[in-house]
This record gives sequence, C-alpha cells and structure tokens, in this order.
Amino acid sequence: MGLKHITWNPNDKGSLVVLSNNNMTASTTASNSSVRATDGVVEGKWYWENTVNANNGAHIGIMSERLSTSVNNISSVDAMFYISSGVKYNGTSSSYGESYTTNDVIGVGLDLDIGTITFYKNGVSQGVAYTTVKNLGKVFPFMCGGNGNPTTITVNFGNEPFKYSIPDGHKAYADQYTDKTLFQKNGKMYALQSNNKVYETKMTSNSLPAPFKSVASSEPDANFASWKAFNGINTTAMDSWRAATNIRIGWIRLDFGDIAKVNGVMLTSPSDSGVTPAMAKDFVIEGSNSTSLNTFIPIKSFTGQTWGANETKVYRFDSPVEYRYYRINVSKTYRLADGSETSGTLAIGEILYFYDAPYAIREFSAPTVDNFIKYGIDVADDIEKRIGEKQYVLQDTVSENELGLWTTQLDRKPLSIKFT
Repeated sequence: MGLKHITWNPNDKGSLVVLSNNNMTASTTASNSSVRATDGVVEGKWYWENTVNANNGAHIGIMSERLSTSVNNISSVDAMFYISSGVKYNGTSSSYGESYTTNDVIGVGLDLDIGTITFYKNGVSQGVAYTTVKNLGKVFPFMCGGNGNPTTITVNFGNEPFKYSIPDGHKAYADQYTDKTLFQKNGKMYALQSNNKVYETKMTSNSLPAPFKSVASSEPDANFASWKAFNGINTTAMDSWRAATNIRIGWIRLDFGDIAKVNGVMLTSPSDSGVTPAMAKDFVIEGSNSTSLNTFIPIKSFTGQTWGANETKVYRFDSPVEYRYYRINVSKTYRLADGSETSGTLAIGEILYFYDAPYAIREFSAPTVDNFIKYGIDVADDIEKRIGEKQYVLQDTVSENELGLWTTQLDRKPLSIKFT
C-alpha cells in the first residue's frame, strides 16, 4: 500500500536531541530539548508505540506545531504528555496512571474525532488523559527527557508490527499515507464517511455563546457557576461548577437550543484536589424536550465512580438519544481528597457531550481524481461497522464520460425526457 516512512524529524529537534536507528530512536538529556515526528495530523484516530530504552524522566505524548522543540515543554499548554513518574502534563501536572521505566512500552491512542488522548502502559489503558486535544490544532507525536541524564525512546509508528493490540477504531499512525480507496459495485462508486460529532460548547456565561444555556440546582457564587463545566477549560479550581457549599447532591443541565443527537458524555473532575470539591459518584444522565422537572427521562445510570483530580472518564449510552435538554443528576458524591461520602461540595470540572456515529456510505457517479481526494478513505479496515445512513453526491460540473456522452447536474426534476 505504499506506506510513507514516518520518523522522528532530524530537522525539527532541540540541540540536545541525538537521533539514531534511521531516526526512529531519540535520546535527550533535558526537558527543553525535544523532537517531534516528521508528520502531524488534524483528524482521525491514530496509535503508535514508544519503547523506553533509557528512562530519566521520560516525556511521551503530543505537541502542537506552534510549540518549538527548544522550549521547556513542561510549562506549555501546547503539549500533552505522560511522564515516567505517572503524572500527566498540559501546562500543569496532575496524577494520572502508573509509573513506567526502562523496557516498558508506552502506547498512545489519539482520537481527533472526539478530541481525546489515551496512554497505554504495556497494552493496558491508563484512561483518557485529556479531552481538549482539538484546542492544539495540528499535533505531532513527540518525546523529551527531564533531569540531565539520557532518556532514550524508540518509536514505532506502524511501519513494523506493534507489540500490543491497536485500540478499537484506531489506525497505525503511519497508515495516514496509504493510498486512498473507493468502492465499486454494479457500476456505482461508494465511499465511507465518519459522522462523529463532539458538542464543544466553550461557554463564557450561563447563556453564551448562543444557543447554549446552562443551569444547575444550586451554585455557591458566580465563581463556580454552571457554565464553568461547559467552558472547555479545566486548568484551575474555578474552572468547574459547584453546588452550594456543603451540598453533596444536585443536577446540572445544558440546553442545546435545538434537538441534539447524543450517545455519550465525557466527565472531568475538578483540577482542585483539596477538601472542598466532590465529584459525582452515583448519577443518572437524563434527557427532555421540556424544562419541566417531571419530564426528564433517564438515559443511563452510573454508580460507584471513583475519581482523582483532573481525571476524565467516557460514559457511553446503550443507544443514541435525541433531546434538547440534557441533565446530569447526582445522588452521591466522591470526595477527591480522601473518598469520603459524607463531606465536601458537589463539583464537576468539565462536561462534553458527543455522538460517536456509525459510518455513512456515500454514492457518487465516477471515480474522478477530485472524488478520490475528497471522498477516498485511507485504509479499508473496520468496514464491518454498521452503516448509519446513505448520502448521494451530485456532480458539480459538466463532464464527458468514457463513451463520449456529456452529463450534467440537474437543478430541478425534469418534466419529461426525450430521446432522439
């Protein structure tokens, strides 16, 4: 299929980075000297593996094209990474997964359809690390070290067999350069399209931007208003909604302004790990097309949830639902500091609804170069997924086919057809 050989980029690295092994192995002694891959991405679901050859504060993850490889990546919000001590960084640090060391394999699952990044240690998921990857724009795999001694990472973007299984729905990072493919059957051309959608609200008040509106059962003050759970940020303690002081149950509602098709939600706990905040432990996701309290219909319940600071979890529904109003109704909390069920104030850092859609199949008239570019798919795996809808693509221009016949798009139904 003609894979392009993606490597660490010898022309885009810090001065303290040394490359070897045909630019697949990188070694560095400092966090202000990193290296990124030769190619970045803005969409798709990708996976690659990093083998730790020498560990002295290894940093593994992604960085924006805006970020220089010669700056201190630890303090930058333009990078998201997993450090060997078990913490994650995106401008600030927080607890995340298990620590790792020499000979461990760290996999990276990058889902740009919904904007998440998940790290894997020796094939075991450490959970969703961040849900705001799309804020970085075009992103690149990267690595750097930390404390003055060599950190060495050998990367595998998929040109060689992976040691562990690729996460469902993801492709090898190198596969973004496979030849594009269309499907043909009975003289017709088809392509597949993903219809995934993430409802990025990025609210700045309880009613902006329109048409979004948020409201909660209670709020202590404007610093912890309900819209803070929909602002797309979870950097400080005040980037969260909280109920009134010492209230440990309650609900928070989002009005989409119109019917929104949803089959899951991502919840993130507050970044404040102190005594005050308590995240949802037992809760119900509800939907309605009216604000009347007795019209909300349970979608799915979740119980016994435990949380760390700034931790994200993905909750999927049994089937898609379509409502204008969605509400998270919490009946029990989990205090971030010590897990106590009898103290703390209910708080949620971020709420992000999404629709993880089945494929749509597109039908169009001819395998033109333009159609290959617009509609061709990179790889033909995972095509056994359910097809959710069929779309028809009309030709935009007059064209001559191989039989010398001219065809054009009709802008209205013809009253009659005449053959001569």
